[in-house]
This record gives sequence, C-alpha cells and structure tokens, in this order.
Amino acid sequence: MNRTPEDQSLHDEKVSQTAAGYQAQGYELVHLRKINGHIPDLIAEKRVEHNGRWITETVIVEIETETSIDTAHAQAQKQAFQKAAATDPYTTFEVCVA
Repeated sequence: MNRTPEDQSLHDEKVSQTAAGYQAQGYELVHLRKINGHIPDLIAEKRVEHNGRWITETVIVEIETETSIDTAHAQAQKQAFQKAAATDPYTTFEVCVA
C-alpha cells in the first residue's frame, strides 16, 4: 500500500498510541506474524483468569487512515483478521482509524 507521507505519519503515530494504550492495560505486544496471509499492525496479549483458569486474551489491531480504510487491501486484511478472531473466543480484532 502506498500512503502519502502525511498519511504514513498519521498511521505510525496511531500505531504508537494504540500500542501504548494496550501496554498501559497490561497487554504485552507480541512478535508480528502472518495471520491468514496478512500481517497486522499490532498483536497484543494478556494472561487473565477466566472461570477459574488462566487464558490468553489476544487483540489483533489494524490501523488505517481515512484514505486507506476502503481500499481492497484494507478489506482483505479485515476479512483475514476477522476470520482469525472468529476461530478463538479469546481473540478479538479491531480497526482503528488514524
């Protein structure tokens, strides 16, 4: 995807802000990996107790800009990450717009 320098700056700042927000909530940022053929901007995980057992909550985050949100690439990423989240009750996916 080709963003303008201004959009790339907005994107990168939003990635940093979102990462800091998850870290402040006790999440750890994990190594980015391909999920259904796409790499998200962030993957955050946190161990929590749920019904007497410890589980890992995972959040897959994709950051878009106003100009990238409706592109075919962004839609393909959204579908890939939603599919991954649908297979695990402790995984969620969110899109943030910079």
